[in-house]
Amino acid sequence: MKPNFQAQTFSTFPFFPKVFVVLRVGIVLTMTLMVLGCNGSEGPVVPHGGTVHDHISFIDSLRAQGLIVEPASPISQPFFPKPGQVLKVNGQDVQVFEFENPSVAQAHTQKISPDGKSVGDTIIDWVETPHFFHVEKIIVLYVGTNPALISALEASAGPQFSGG
Repeated sequence: MKPNFQAQTFSTFPFFPKVFVVLRVGIVLTMTLMVLGCNGSEGPVVPHGGTVHDHISFIDSLRAQGLIVEPASPISQPFFPKPGQVLKVNGQDVQVFEFENPSVAQAHTQKISPDGKSVGDTIIDWVETPHFFHVEKIIVLYVGTNPALISALEASAGPQFSGG
């Protein structure tokens, strides 16, 4: 009994070796890109470089000091025109407000009293001592008394301009 099909060899398909090479190269390239692209959140932080000028470079600066910084949630304060971002810095809340440019941020610093207990017409009864910092187009607010954190904030954003 004769089979009703004819056995075919690689030589029957002259294009097969070329297709096989292209497929192998494609698979190797795809796997290489997948491995290189897998930069999980556990990887090292790549700093944006330079000085602090916005909330991203502020986070980079804190992390460069060895602090654990995690974005937590948006926050609104009645004395700033738009919401800011709460950062958990070594477990403590730090509020960062980013403005359009440094001059707008500077104008808002002028409204904050030297003790930080009033901003414009708003009088604030803080639960702990407020500490306000300003660098470029951000204003940083920390309400607390942790001296190590205050020192780290000063290293990243300069000396506090208002508060305790």
